[in-house]
Amino acid sequence: ETDWKVILINAMDPEADKYNSIEDVPEETKEMIFTYFRDKPVAVGDAPGKFWPKIDDAYTPDVWFSLEDTKDILSHTKQAYADLIADCSKVEELEFAYAGCKDEGVARLNAAGRKLKLLSASS
Repeated sequence: ETDWKVILINAMDPEADKYNSIEDVPEETKEMIFTYFRDKPVAVGDAPGKFWPKIDDAYTPDVWFSLEDTKDILSHTKQAYADLIADCSKVEELEFAYAGCKDEGVARLNAAGRKLKLLSASS
């Protein structure tokens, strides 16, 4: 199972123009983001998160993907999700909760209307 962490910045943030990719983010900020996602599971009694490519919980700068790789990951994940929800028998087999496969119809996500800039992904 892969639980991608996608790093964004609010495009309306006064600092947003400084950041066009994860390479523009200061190293100490990247390490703080990593530490947050690593330690967040501990707060609910789970083991610390482990990150690809080394399947480790120690910070290394290579946990971040480039902007182009992140776009590819999002595109692939979007298609995989679309393929999953298009097959209601697969949804049932996986015991996946998707309202579009039930009589009450498709659930809709109401976006908050914020504009965000994509920076990177980490797994």
